[in-house]
Amino acid sequence: SGGIFGQPIHGLIDSYLPPAKDPLPWIKDFEKGLAKANEENKPLFIDFTGLTCTNCRWMETNVFVDPNVQSLFNEFVLVQLFTDSGPNPRKNQQMEIDRFGTAALPFYVVLNPENIELAQFPGMDRDVNKFIKFLNDALIAYEENDI
Repeated sequence: SGGIFGQPIHGLIDSYLPPAKDPLPWIKDFEKGLAKANEENKPLFIDFTGLTCTNCRWMETNVFVDPNVQSLFNEFVLVQLFTDSGPNPRKNQQMEIDRFGTAALPFYVVLNPENIELAQFPGMDRDVNKFIKFLNDALIAYEENDI
C-alpha cells in the first residue's frame, strides 16, 4: 500500500536511516577517483552527499537501486563525497560550493577524466527516468568529446 504521495512507505522510512552498506564501488576521494577515471578512460560520476541528508538516502534506496541505473553506473567511475562527515568533509563541501556554486544535497555531477564538467543533476527527483536521462546524456557528451 502507498504512503505519502502514493509512494511505498518503506522508501520514506529508509530515507531517514543512515547510509546502508553499499555494493557499489564508491571511491571516497576526488583525486583518487579522477586518477581511476584516467586509468580506465571513463567519465567520473560524483555524488555529493551527507550522512544526515534524507533526500540523499531516498535517492540511494529508490533510484540508485533501479536496474537501469545500476547498469549505467558500470560505465562510470563512482565517487561519493560526504560534506558533513567522514574523510575531508570541509574540503568536499568547499569544492562543491566553489566549483559548482551550490551546497545543496544531494548534488550529482559528471566530469570527464580531464576534470571537465559534462552534466549536472541538482537534487532529489522521484522520477527515475529523469536520472537515467541525465546519466545517458552524460555518456553521450563524454563519447562526443572523447578524443
